[in-house]
Amino acid sequence: MNSREIWLAITLIFALVTAFAAFLTPFGWQGLSHDAVIASALVLLAAYAFARRNAQKRPFLALVLWIGVVGGLTLRALIFVTEITPSTSLGLDLFAGQAVLSGFNPYAYSAAEFLGEGMRVGAADLEHARTVIASSPVMAGWLVPASLSDLPIDTPLLALPLLAAAQYLTPDSAWGWFAVLLASDALTFALILILLARMRFDRGWVLLFWVNPIWLGSVYGAGAPVALVAPLVLLALWAGISERSALAGMVLGLAAALNLWIAALLALVLRSAGRRPSAWRRAAYGIVGFGLVLGMVGALHLAFGVPLRWFGALTGTGSLDTATQASALFALETDGVNRALIGGLSRFAEVAWLGLLVAGGLVLALPPLPNQAQRAIRISILGFVAFFLTTQSQPQGLLVLIPLLPLTRSPVLVLAAGFGTLVSLLAGFGFTLANLSPEILARLVVATVLGLMVVAAWLVSVRRKQPLE
Repeated sequence: MNSREIWLAITLIFALVTAFAAFLTPFGWQGLSHDAVIASALVLLAAYAFARRNAQKRPFLALVLWIGVVGGLTLRALIFVTEITPSTSLGLDLFAGQAVLSGFNPYAYSAAEFLGEGMRVGAADLEHARTVIASSPVMAGWLVPASLSDLPIDTPLLALPLLAAAQYLTPDSAWGWFAVLLASDALTFALILILLARMRFDRGWVLLFWVNPIWLGSVYGAGAPVALVAPLVLLALWAGISERSALAGMVLGLAAALNLWIAALLALVLRSAGRRPSAWRRAAYGIVGFGLVLGMVGALHLAFGVPLRWFGALTGTGSLDTATQASALFALETDGVNRALIGGLSRFAEVAWLGLLVAGGLVLALPPLPNQAQRAIRISILGFVAFFLTTQSQPQGLLVLIPLLPLTRSPVLVLAAGFGTLVSLLAGFGFTLANLSPEILARLVVATVLGLMVVAAWLVSVRRKQPLE
C-alpha cells in the first residue's frame, strides 16, 4: 500500500464519518454548525478526488470503492428511517400523491383553500377535497405549514404518478417515496458506471456522487422530486455521446419539463465531438425531439393548471425551511446593482435568467471537444455560473449536476457543487466590507476563490498539454 492509497482511504473514511455526523439526528446540528459539518465532508470528498487522480489500478482501490458504496447506501438508509417530520415542500408533494388516490386535483386550489380558509365555497370538487382532508389528520398536517403563506401545490406533474404509487404502498408516510428516490439514485449510480466505462475512467469516481453530502442532504434527504431529473440528464448525456441526437433531445425535454433550466444544456448535450458533415442534421433532430416532448408535456401542465418549475424549489413566496426557501429566486431581482442590470424589466427576470444560461450553454458548446469528459465539465461550469446568479442558497434543480461530477473528475467542481453551503457558512460569521452584506461578500469571496482554482487548473492543463480537469 503506497502513500496515495493511504490518503485515498483516509479522505474517504473521514468524509463518510463526517457525513454520518451531519445526518445523525442525535447530534442536532443547526445553522452554522450544520453548514460547517457538511462543508467539512465536502472538502474531504474533494481531497479524495484530488488523491484519486492518476492513481494506479490496484486491488486496494476496489476495496476503497466497496467501502464507499456500502457507506453511501448506509447513509441513505439512515436518512430513510430517521425522516420523521417532512419539510414543507415534501409535505405538499406527499399531499399531492394522496390527493390523486382520493380522486381530486391537487393543483386546483391553494393549501389554505383546501383547509377551508377564505370565502370560497360551493364548488363540488373543493367540498369533496375538504371532506377527505378533514377525515385525514396527516393530510391536514402536510398542508398547515404551506397554508400560512397560502402556497399553491406545485409538485412536478411527471412525478405525480410515482408519488401516488408511493402513497398507495405506504399511506400517510414518506417511506414509499424515499424508496422511489433510492431506486432513482440506484439507477443514477448504474448510469454513471456505464458512462465511466464508456469514457474509460475507473469506477471509483462514482463515489463523487454516491457519498456526496450536498446531494444526500439537499436532494435525497429533502425528498425532492428533482432527484428524478438526474437519471434523465445522464441518459441524455449518454445518447449525446452515442450521437443518438433525437433520443438525447427527447430525454432532455422530459428533464426540462421537471426543471425548465435544463433547456440550457441542450447545446452542450447535442454538441458533436468531431467535425462531421452530419453534425448539424443530427443536432436538428435533437432540437425537434426536445421541442416536441417539452411542448407535449407543457400542454399537459396547462391542462392541469400546473406551473413549470425553474429550479425545483417552491415557486410561491413566504417563510419556509432552509432547504426549500422560496424567497426571491434570482439575483437579478434583488435591489442595487443586479436590478440595475435589467431596470424596469425585473418582472421578466426568470426569462432573462434562463436566456443568460442558454446563451452561456451555446458559448461553452462552441469550442471543440477534445474528449467526452469535457462535455460534463462544461455543463458543470455552466451550473456553477447559475449558482452564483441565483439568490437561493442551494437550489435543488441546479444540484442535478452533482451526478456529473464523476465524469468531470474535478476537485474544484466538487467544491463548486456546495457553493450555497460554503456561502452560508462564510456569511454566518457576519463579516462585512465596503457596505456589502455578509451574504453578498461571502458569495463574491467563494466565487472568486473557486474561479481562481478553475483558472489555475486550466493553466496547468495548458502547460501539460492536457484537457482541462
